[in-house]
Amino acid sequence: MKFKHLFFAAALFSIAPLFCACNDDDNEIEVPRDPEEDPSSQPDTTPEVTSPTEATGLYVINAGNLSNNVNGTLSFINFEKGTASNNVFFDINKRSLGSTPQDAIVYGSKMYIAIYGSNIIEIVDKNTAKSIKQIVPTSTQGEGPRDIIAANGKVYVSMYDGYVSRIDTLSLTIDATLNVGPNPEEMTVANGYLYVANSDGMNYGADYANGKSVSKIGLKTFTEAKRIPVGLNPTKICSTTEGNVYVLAMGNYNDISAKVQKIDNMNVVTDVTEATLMTVKDNTLYLINAPYGATANTYFSIDTKTGNETKNIIDQPVDSPCGIAVNPFTGNIYISSYNMVGGWPSYTTDGYVNEYSANGKFTNKYNVGVGPCGLTFLLK
Repeated sequence: MKFKHLFFAAALFSIAPLFCACNDDDNEIEVPRDPEEDPSSQPDTTPEVTSPTEATGLYVINAGNLSNNVNGTLSFINFEKGTASNNVFFDINKRSLGSTPQDAIVYGSKMYIAIYGSNIIEIVDKNTAKSIKQIVPTSTQGEGPRDIIAANGKVYVSMYDGYVSRIDTLSLTIDATLNVGPNPEEMTVANGYLYVANSDGMNYGADYANGKSVSKIGLKTFTEAKRIPVGLNPTKICSTTEGNVYVLAMGNYNDISAKVQKIDNMNVVTDVTEATLMTVKDNTLYLINAPYGATANTYFSIDTKTGNETKNIIDQPVDSPCGIAVNPFTGNIYISSYNMVGGWPSYTTDGYVNEYSANGKFTNKYNVGVGPCGLTFLLK
């Protein structure tokens, strides 16, 4: 449901600057509020768990630009009002979100944001984006937060220097750290395990030679049970309600194409299809294949129970897709994109998010920040 982030790869190949989203005229953050008291002002007594029943909005994590030292921003799409507010973190906290935020997860009353370049995990109130706490991992806890996911009262963060750290939602501190493969990216939870895609993304000079694995970690023991061989440069990963795991290996952005592979509960890996972006709802994969330099992109879905593929799942393509998410309750589809300038994706101008109904009909376009690669729903 989250996407989690083509920004880093795009920066490597474009070496293009990205700068921050502009402020809205109205400084009010148009975020639906819970009728209860501000949970950040109340003492916690148990680790947070969550059983949401609806999504009322979509947070967009705009990565900014690492090479130009331009910080990232946070946008919010309010479903009830059909509007987008930009720079919402700055407006409420009067400071920058940080350098190259990558991902976020809403869990319980809070949202946890992985800020790669600043080496910070920012914890905010999910309804207001008001900062509650910053976690700055030490060198022994891993550095460079990339992806973030939650399960069973814990939040897990992949650290780009080769670790996964676990956050206790009661104390809001890192309580355990585990070494995994090189440059871990996205994670998913299935069958009592945490699956971590090890990309070796910084080793592009050697063609991602060590980026061919997924770490399978027991949630109860927080130890690596198995390292599963997969395709080259795995970056994205998700799981279905049946417990099958799907990993997207990006290849080398040249002669080795990106592909999706299935990992079953016996750790058997099989090829599924070619794609560059992926998300899941229940047992349906939503996929985009937009290889670097392609003149046309494809948008399709696969029913993982039957194997049936549906082509052209949206009626209006975006310019240059960089993220995809599907509302887990309504099935509405959200695709983020760079704008085109001079016939090429622009990494120096604001992007946008298109909304589609569950049957793929275009319904709205929201202007957001630069590099809008991270998408996560505000769950209630």
